[in-house]
Parts: sequence; C-alpha cells; structure tokens
Amino acid sequence: MNEQQSGIRVRVVFDLDDTLLAEADKRNRTAFSCASIIIHELGNQAPYLEELLGSQRQHHLRLIQKYGHHPDWYIESWLRAWTDLRIRGARYVAIAARLRHAAERCYQSPYILMTGALSVLTTLSQDQRYELYLVTVGDTKTQSHKLNACGLHQFLPSERVFIPPLSKLEPLQQIAGDHPDRAVMIGNSFSSDMDPAIQAGLLPVWIPCPAIQYYYGDYPSAESVERCTQLSDIQQVPDLLEAQFFSSPDTD
Repeated sequence: MNEQQSGIRVRVVFDLDDTLLAEADKRNRTAFSCASIIIHELGNQAPYLEELLGSQRQHHLRLIQKYGHHPDWYIESWLRAWTDLRIRGARYVAIAARLRHAAERCYQSPYILMTGALSVLTTLSQDQRYELYLVTVGDTKTQSHKLNACGLHQFLPSERVFIPPLSKLEPLQQIAGDHPDRAVMIGNSFSSDMDPAIQAGLLPVWIPCPAIQYYYGDYPSAESVERCTQLSDIQQVPDLLEAQFFSSPDTD
C-alpha cells in the first residue's frame, strides 16, 4: 500500500437480501406453504414438486426480467404456476385466493438480519478507515422499507444507499470512482453481486447463502470463482478487510 492509498478510506459495499437480511428462509416458507396447498388440492394428481417449483421460478424470473424486481411478482408467480395446471371453475378461484393469502402472510413476515450482520456493521461503522455502502437491486419502496424496518440507516445513510432496478454495475462504478482497488463488494449472488463487482474492478467477496445458492440458475463462471474471495460467514469480513488493506507485508 503506497502513501497515496493510505489516505483513501476503503469503500465497503454490501448487498441486502441474504447478505445482511435473511430473506431466503422467508421465500422457502412461502414456497412450502403454496406447494402444500396445491398438492393437497390435487391429491394423487399432483405434479411432482420439482416441476411445480420449476414453473414458479420461471414465472418469477420472467416477471423480473420484464418489469423489474417487486415483491408482488413472487406472489404472482405462484398464481401463474397454479394456472399452468389448467384447473378451472370455482375451485380454481378458491385455491388462487388461498395461494395469495398464504404467500402474502409468509412474505410479509418480519425482517430478520443475518446472524452477525449487526455486529459487523457496528464494528466497521465505528472504524474511520471504512465507508459503508449498500447496493440492492429491487423495488425502491420495498427495499427502503426493509432498511427502515431493520434500523440499517444508522449505518447506511441515504446518500450511500443505491437501489437500481436491474443491475448493480453502474452504482458500483460510481462508488469505486478512480480507486476500485480500495473498494469491496460483499454479496451472495454471482450474477447480481460478484460479476458486476469484477466488471467494476472491486474486490468481490462471496458469502454463499446455503438456502439460495445457485438460485434461478445463478451458476458462476470459472473466472468468477477464481477471482472471488469466499467466506463462510459475514462475521469474517472485518478480519478479511484488515488483512487485505492494512496488514503490512512480511519483510525479511
């Protein structure tokens, strides 16, 4: 680290969902509730669960690609998966209502921080060597509500929060500025977090979430895997940053 770099604060960029906020369990509960309703309704004519989940995931992905991220698309995707089964009449309407109710009840449950996230944010926010940022793709109103509900604005002021509709590349480039070598992107997704970080020149730090690893075909490229630093827990972040940016190399 040269003298000029030593005066530049390290910009630490966090993803929100399933990096700071435990959203995967909520999605899984929703999936279980909706799948259970459909399977119970169809009895021995029920499709294989894998096929049902595959249909829902494809609908969800298409809705996101067409309209951008919004929590309503997760609920809508279950209704469309049910429609794919081509069941009509009064029972169809009744089951569709039950699916919507189950999805809304699960998806609107309280937000919970990932284990260790609060401790890491507290530690880094009190260290003057770091500036904390958040970049999360999604619906602005929904993502802002999550931040407020979990009290994250005390660590992430509004001017350091970016909520693009689809891609994180542009805000990551803006945050990194002329010193991408002094910036880090911490996230759980290759396509949404790691690949844009690599393109923008930031250090990509991957913390896989077991509940959603490779969710929606989020398969990493060999190049992405090789260039990422992988951690098993967000609580390892402070030690990694210390070693990466502030530990003096050993000299003999």
